[in-house]
Amino acid sequence: MTPIEKLRSLARMIPLDCWSSAITEVADEMDWRPIETAPKDGTPIIAIKVGIHPSTGEPFTPAAVQIDGDEVRILGDSDEDACSDIFDWGLTHWMPLPPAPKGAE
Repeated sequence: MTPIEKLRSLARMIPLDCWSSAITEVADEMDWRPIETAPKDGTPIIAIKVGIHPSTGEPFTPAAVQIDGDEVRILGDSDEDACSDIFDWGLTHWMPLPPAPKGAE
């Protein structure tokens, strides 16, 4: 079982009203930072919205994004609609991208 599958499995066991505090605990152990502190100059970062997706019932998953002012773009997505207002996304946390693997150019 992958880490994401484990997280999804655990998420189904956590009552929705406890989910936010559970993710906040995990975020505190990692390098997640409040979204208000994210760079807004287009620097690539990893961002997430704490909570459960209303359509799927699954926890939101992190995405590599760029925030430029109030606009968010998903990295690697060429769809013009992938750019939207940061406040529409409801992002709550961010972290810097990890360094590239050794030997990667």
